[in-house]
Amino acid sequence: MSVMTPKMKRVYEYILRFYEQHGYAPTYRDIMREFGFTSAASAHKYVYRLAREGFLRRLPRRHRGIELAPSPGWAEGGVVHLPMMGYIAAGHPIEKVTTQETVPVPQLMIGHKRAYVLRVRGNSMIEDHILDGDYIIVEDRPVAHNGEIVVAEVDGEVTLKRFYTRGDRVVLQPANAEMAPLVLPPDKVRIHGIAIGLLRRL
Repeated sequence: MSVMTPKMKRVYEYILRFYEQHGYAPTYRDIMREFGFTSAASAHKYVYRLAREGFLRRLPRRHRGIELAPSPGWAEGGVVHLPMMGYIAAGHPIEKVTTQETVPVPQLMIGHKRAYVLRVRGNSMIEDHILDGDYIIVEDRPVAHNGEIVVAEVDGEVTLKRFYTRGDRVVLQPANAEMAPLVLPPDKVRIHGIAIGLLRRL
């Protein structure tokens, strides 16, 4: 069984909260500032221990070289197996396809929200650090607020974009300077959920 000390637990909870708020991992300096460490080496030490116990993965030579491990999860808080609902386009809309797969996610990452997982295809959200092949954790919620990353249905197809309202229009904004936003009447857009986290497998 994996072991987590109280200080490791606090660092791990911070990393999970950061993932939930931003969709990607904190840097070692983010962790250093959060806990008042005198150097990034202390952050490295805790991340190393969490990775050794199977809670995280370390990615050498990467700016944000931390990933959540899909398993074995957190011995104290447990793991929830969320349904993998198929693929979603970070690019042009594509059809969502239901599968029988489930994805293990730390319970703390979703709290008590109704959630599911989609796998990303495309590169329209790369400036938000969402890459082709990533898994996004989606809160099952039909109402979005400005700036949230949404699973939106347009003409029967689903896409992953940032949501904004501008006057009497809905804007689905990609996070890729080479791609144009979708600007639509509200009755042409149906919100299926809000992206609240991200997992990346090697």
